[in-house]
Parts: sequence; structure tokens; C-alpha cells
Amino acid sequence: EVFFDDDNFMPYDSVFSDEFYNKDPPKDQVELEKLLDEFRTDVVEAGNLTSKEEEEMMDYMDDMVSFKNFTERIRYDSPEASEFQGHLVVACSAADSDLEIAEAITARMEKEFGRRIYVETRCYKHARPEDYLFEVWLESYDVDLLHSKRRATFGSATWAGPAECDGDQIDFLVEEVGYLIGEDHRYSYRLYEYEGIEEG
Repeated sequence: EVFFDDDNFMPYDSVFSDEFYNKDPPKDQVELEKLLDEFRTDVVEAGNLTSKEEEEMMDYMDDMVSFKNFTERIRYDSPEASEFQGHLVVACSAADSDLEIAEAITARMEKEFGRRIYVETRCYKHARPEDYLFEVWLESYDVDLLHSKRRATFGSATWAGPAECDGDQIDFLVEEVGYLIGEDHRYSYRLYEYEGIEEG
């Protein structure tokens, strides 16, 4: 992982760089694609499905996760890209209610931070209502989970946030993002990261 205040952070590490999108895909994505390819091969070789059923199965698998870029590509050496301070990821299901909230978060971040924050919505179409999938992550000087419907729903001992992302929670996200991309946080440290370390 490379963070924005690392000495080895290069222009092509910015999401506004064309080179950023030419990097090798993440390991988990490669493994998932390999698994899906193997499953497709097994389905065809088994011959248990009709042509129509096989086509429907392939369409379903191809549509499990979809990506759409809502941000205009910007050159890394442009004035706009020089303002970049963080990458906010909203992970949710394909339910209209989730996508409406994701859109509201995107619009609010655009209003508050402009080009300083790049917002990406990752829509997982295979997520079910009982998965309670709605998370908001920020990658800036650190990587932080800002909202988790699942952790709130199942009462994680390490999570005190609400399950629903309403207007008040979006206000909280704006405030938290503003702090986490700021200089005060950049030059601070978190006590829990030093737990168990003794002086001397």
C-alpha cells in the first residue's frame, strides 16, 4: 500500500492518472475471475443445462459485479489533480435505496470537497438484503472504515456507528473526511496503534 504522504508516492499512484488504471488488478479480483472462468468451464463440460439455461447462467455470472466510472478522467499533472487528497469508496448492493444514498454521498462530497475527494461507488449485484452491505471507506493518509451497516446490525464490539446512512450520518461523513484529509490528522498519531509499546 502507498499512502499520499509517503516519499515514494508517485504521480501515477493518483486515481486521476491514466497510469493508475493500467496497473495489475488486485490479487482477489484475479482469483475471483479465475474461479468464475473455472466454474463456466465446469458448467459447459457437465452438459446438465439446456442452451437457454446455460446462457442465463453465464449472463448472471458476468453481471455479478459491475463498474461504472462517474468521474471524468483527469491528467495527474493538471491543476485539478494536484488537489487530490483522498479516495472515498461506497460499497453497496444494487438496491435502488442503496444507490440513492450512494448518489447523495457523492453529490455531497463533490459540494464540500470538489476535486480533493474522488468518490467511487462499488455496486455488488449479488449482495442480498440479509448481507446488510453498505460500507464507506476512505483511503487518504490512512485507510479508514467510516460507515458499516453490517457491523452496526450485528453489534460488533468495535463498532458504535449507526446502521442507516441518513442525512445526519452523511453530515458525519463530511466532517470525518474533512478531518482525515487535513494536516491535523496527517501529523497526528493514534494511541491504539501503539498499544503495548513501553517507553525505554
